Amino acid sequence: MNRRQVLWVPGSDHAGIATQVVVEKKLLKERGQTRHDIGRKAFKQEIWQWKNEKGGEILSQLKTLGASLDWSRDCFTLNPEFSNAVTEAFVRLSEAGLIYRDTCVVNWCCTLRSAISDVEVIPMQLTGKTALGVPGHPDLVQFGLLVHFAYLLDGLDGGEIIVATTRPETILGDEAVAVHPDDSRYAVGLSLKFFQTYVITCILLTSPIP
Repeated sequence: MNRRQVLWVPGSDHAGIATQVVVEKKLLKERGQTRHDIGRKAFKQEIWQWKNEKGGEILSQLKTLGASLDWSRDCFTLNPEFSNAVTEAFVRLSEAGLIYRDTCVVNWCCTLRSAISDVEVIPMQLTGKTALGVPGHPDLVQFGLLVHFAYLLDGLDGGEIIVATTRPETILGDEAVAVHPDDSRYAVGLSLKFFQTYVITCILLTSPIP
């Protein structure tokens, strides 16, 4: 529009998780299978097939609008040459110390069985016990429910430590309980029995948590 010669290259993105969800729904509806049933390689082929069938619609719409693109240069983000270039860029950035891999908290989707980004999460603030639908689960699931349970103290008849959590399913993975150093009830380290099966260590913190 500034009377300069430009090159408009047509291209399309693989849409990541959005495409994955569409193809998974298609598989489930048509075959009653999930991506885990058919395996990674076969699922990738399904995505490519779907892309070849549906991906051209965007370009067709541009052609219908009369857009003057160089159609011979059509590109797609998962084409080998572009995918290899992305891998090379990440390797170079890593070697230069500009990016790094680390352990951190992620958003885990139980349905996709994959980590997803913050922009793909819809935050909800609950004020109390709330039943919500969860993808892939036939019944409503209770959220915002605080469950209290007690760790029995070994060596102290009737002694217990009551813990509250919204995720009681993680109890079997517990290995230790941390207590406040100023709490006289736990002035010494104790061995705790959990359901008379699992032994959990009581840890005395060296300094209060602010």
